[in-house]
Amino acid sequence: MSPAKTAQALVLSATIAIGVLGLWAPNAWAHRPVFSSPPHHASDATALRLPDIDVSRAIYRRAPNAEPFWLSFEGHADATLRLQLGVPRIDRLSSYRPTATLRGPGLPSPDSSPLALDLSESQGARVFRTEGVTTPRTFHEPITGTTSWVLLDSSVHLPEAGRYELIVQAAEPGRHWVSVGHREAFGLADMAKLPGWTERVRAFHEVGGWPAWMTIGAVVLGLLAMGGIWIGARSL
Repeated sequence: MSPAKTAQALVLSATIAIGVLGLWAPNAWAHRPVFSSPPHHASDATALRLPDIDVSRAIYRRAPNAEPFWLSFEGHADATLRLQLGVPRIDRLSSYRPTATLRGPGLPSPDSSPLALDLSESQGARVFRTEGVTTPRTFHEPITGTTSWVLLDSSVHLPEAGRYELIVQAAEPGRHWVSVGHREAFGLADMAKLPGWTERVRAFHEVGGWPAWMTIGAVVLGLLAMGGIWIGARSL
């Protein structure tokens, strides 16, 4: 094969590989990741502000001293909050069971809450306890190659418009993730962030190495680089 045809073949292979990843990755990993550790987002005053609860996001939270995690958003009447809560599949976290509390206007008054929340006359709270979950659903995320236990999967009706806060806390140190929203907002521009996001999510789950797609991508890029060097040497 001539150097020109070889170059064309390499370009075509690279285009196909990038195209496949570009089409597959947004569908395989719809959640936009957010990483949080204390002292950030540990109180009402420093709550993580979500501009849109419809956009799918996954917040990865470390709580080395059992610090609470707060997020807030402006809800619309009759809107629905898609809420999931899980923990990485790590043996020492097999009994880790955080509680999620949603505070906001029009919600019912809770019988009890793990937090001493101040409720105005117009506010109430929904408490989602997970200590009774004995066999959580196992979830494998293909892009990062990580596995979690899902403790909560719920759709919450928001009765009134106003500010809502979601507070997640456990009685012991640990780590958990919170997923909200359902609408995919993962574009091709985010492809460049995938390696960094993947590395941080794998570290959160205490998984070493790299997922298969990154290994394959590195091999492909290496072969393309070697092909380019060989073409350059042949053209001298």
